[in-house]
Amino acid sequence: MEKNNRIFILIFLGMLTAFGPFVTGSVGMAAVSVLLCAAMCLGCSFWLYEILLLCLLAMLGPTFTSSNTLAMDAGREHAGAASALLGASGFATGGLVSPLAGIGDIMISSGILFVAGSVLSSVFAIAAVRMHTTAGDSLSRVKN
Repeated sequence: MEKNNRIFILIFLGMLTAFGPFVTGSVGMAAVSVLLCAAMCLGCSFWLYEILLLCLLAMLGPTFTSSNTLAMDAGREHAGAASALLGASGFATGGLVSPLAGIGDIMISSGILFVAGSVLSSVFAIAAVRMHTTAGDSLSRVKN
């Protein structure tokens, strides 16, 4: 029981940092996507699918909100262009992924796309945190 409390506290403290919701949401989305893919491939019940989908959507909220905020903050000098790129990237990704979902059995291909997209999102989230941390370290060295 104490171990579970420690895990909850670490997750909660991670959510308090600037990148916390972004990374926690992305990694949580990847974990739930793996479960959702397994459920879809095994032909689970409708209610299990809906519960897992609800958990996945709960992870999307912090991920999308914080990623858009961080992206717009990074492109503050050119806010219009940054906003246009964010909007266009969503439509481009949807245009690329939607035909892939129809290949073969739609449940299996959709599950694989869920996992691929969420793992890719997690990789980019962790890379963004590392780049930000490295840039922050180099900036602090320049100031000193």
